Amino acid sequence: MPWQVLAGISSVPCYLGRIGPVTAPQALRLATVAAGDPDAVWRIIVTTAAGQALAVTRIPRLSGRPPGTGQLPGAIQWPSAAMDPGAGMKPGGGIGLVGRVTLTIPEDLLTHPPPSWPGPEGGPDPPDGILAAATAAARARIAMAADVAAGGCAHTAASSAYRPPPRLKEYVAARDLTCRFLRCRQPAWRGDLDHTIPFDDGGLTCGCNLGGLCRTHHVLKHHPDWNLRQIAPGVFTWTTPAGRAYTTIPDTHAA
Repeated sequence: MPWQVLAGISSVPCYLGRIGPVTAPQALRLATVAAGDPDAVWRIIVTTAAGQALAVTRIPRLSGRPPGTGQLPGAIQWPSAAMDPGAGMKPGGGIGLVGRVTLTIPEDLLTHPPPSWPGPEGGPDPPDGILAAATAAARARIAMAADVAAGGCAHTAASSAYRPPPRLKEYVAARDLTCRFLRCRQPAWRGDLDHTIPFDDGGLTCGCNLGGLCRTHHVLKHHPDWNLRQIAPGVFTWTTPAGRAYTTIPDTHAA
């Protein structure tokens, strides 16, 4: 759901995993349920002006504070942001009705926040999540500057392991959003995180060499008559058995 919906300044539709679009009031009710679950995960995706994922972070709860502490009856219990952007970035999720709430927020809203954030009753002003999102966005911009200086990917977030760390895995899934095959709409988080150049052939575990593929198109990628290249981070070119090339770019998140 867009951050503006949670703040009460927008009523655009939201998305419920495995279900599809839901109205803003329905999403708010589900967010309220998640706020009462200490195991629910709250995640923020910072987007560019074009709607593409720039950074991903999480808002972990304060340890030892029970849900609802210091809140008015019926108000959303906001999770508390840790200023360490890596805090809470580990697998897991809630066991209640809502396991994870993902909020999208445009980068320009971080640099020009409203003078008086409406927010839900009982929520912080400004929301702690804004600070966590700004920290993650700043870290992403520093990495992008390193890429420019290196004339390509500087591999600042690369891992020496085969399996990507949670932070990198979540970012690639948020960046790709769906399977990278032509017109496939399977969610990236539901598929495989594929090394474009196989790890055994020297391919890096890095955002420039990882992409979301559903199981069907992951298998297709390994067919000798098909070829897949990642010509830039998140930009994939498929070459068919007939020799025709098609390029896909990262999907965009709803504003």
